[in-house]
Amino acid sequence: MARGPRYNVPYRRRREGKTNYRRRYRLLLSGLPRLVARRTLRHTIAQIVEA
Repeated sequence: MARGPRYNVPYRRRREGKTNYRRRYRLLLSGLPRLVARRTLRHTIAQIVEA
């Protein structure tokens, strides 16, 4: 792995390949309503969010 003070480690979700932050940013700027899944210990709640 690269070493030194100039080496920058990407965010964990980016490293895992789960989140495309450019795509996420464009989704948030688009103003379209989006579906958000919220999990608690007992329930899963689906919520439609408008930015």
